[in-house]
Amino acid sequence: MELVMESFLVENPAVLSFDGDVIPEVLDYEIPLSNGRNNKNGRIDILAKYTDKLAAIIELKKGLIDIEAYNQLKDYLENRNNITDERVKDCKFIGVLVGTQITKEVEELLSNEKRNSNLPNAAIILNRYKNQQTNQFFITAEHYGRITERDTSTYWFNGDNYNKRNLILAVVKYIVQIEPKISFENLKNMFSDKLLNKTIKKFEEISESTRNKYFINDEQKLFDGTKIVVCSDWGTDFDKVVDALRKIKVKETNLKIYKQ
Repeated sequence: MELVMESFLVENPAVLSFDGDVIPEVLDYEIPLSNGRNNKNGRIDILAKYTDKLAAIIELKKGLIDIEAYNQLKDYLENRNNITDERVKDCKFIGVLVGTQITKEVEELLSNEKRNSNLPNAAIILNRYKNQQTNQFFITAEHYGRITERDTSTYWFNGDNYNKRNLILAVVKYIVQIEPKISFENLKNMFSDKLLNKTIKKFEEISESTRNKYFINDEQKLFDGTKIVVCSDWGTDFDKVVDALRKIKVKETNLKIYKQ
């Protein structure tokens, strides 16, 4: 069961997102950890990275997430310096438990935790349901605790307020409206800054593993029929992204974006 859960999460990392804005990258799984589990060798189920500076140890349980599972993950977090992956060398760590049920004791512990690198911070409860009429299976995910402080900032652009995900989409739509004959190449060049180079892609270039990082259901069509999609996964340090957006010129005028 844990292997099935592991495969599902590796293929669907969006399930590990707690606010829809930050979808983690799964770096590795089944990683040996020396001196874990009370000075005994252990194994990390999944190592993930939420932002450039925030990594996560994800512990999977085939059933109940209880105090034993909580303490096991706590032990792994205390021994996180034994992780040798260079990609998380300078990261802070949080812990996420994944199972099919959770005890009240653990739920209360998670509700009281701040983002502490020595303590588990969050849990995800996965359950599978079968539609008896279609024989299709559905996975539900219920989240407990938080991994980051939710960014509730909004940005004023072109007469409306937007959160950070929808701001980027609004900017692309605006440019396409103002420059109706713009080609994909020229539009892509507008977002050439390294902070913005993932802004748009051709719809046909989106793979199954990256679909959850783009507004797939809000594709834009250019004048020549090219379908494009806009990135929805921007993580932290968004103000730097906005600064880069402000340098874009449309009809010789810089974009005007104001943080509310």
